[in-house]
Amino acid sequence: MKILYIHPDTTELRDSQCTIPIGIVGLLNILIHDGNEVKGINIPIEKSINKNFNLEHEIKVFKPNIVMVDLHWYIYSYSSIEICKTVKEINSEIKTIIGGITASIYYKEIMENFEFIDYILRGDSEIPIKTLFRLFNQNKSNFELVPN
Repeated sequence: MKILYIHPDTTELRDSQCTIPIGIVGLLNILIHDGNEVKGINIPIEKSINKNFNLEHEIKVFKPNIVMVDLHWYIYSYSSIEICKTVKEINSEIKTIIGGITASIYYKEIMENFEFIDYILRGDSEIPIKTLFRLFNQNKSNFELVPN
């Protein structure tokens, strides 16, 4: 599978926004180890390097099966949700996954209000991500087997 991880930005670009949640590194390494092609985009860093950075273009060129967006800190809520919406506008077949502290706390509200978000990984996600991607690879949909 082709997986695109996106670290969102906010309307105010600050250096502290460039820091991705440390747990995502481990999750992406799990996915790479399991044979997936993984690309990461840190939007604040990309925008600091190139003021004309275009996320939509990157999504269209990479053509992922799955897009993962962190919603760790509440300040990213709007951007994380809008990224998932944009992904679905580009290609409705791409699965969207969010995770992080804020996503874990507000998972019910998010799933009830944003139909373009397919999955939320709550809490520690090492085991859930392996289980979820195993189900994807087996074309199974018994997602109740995924913890968290």
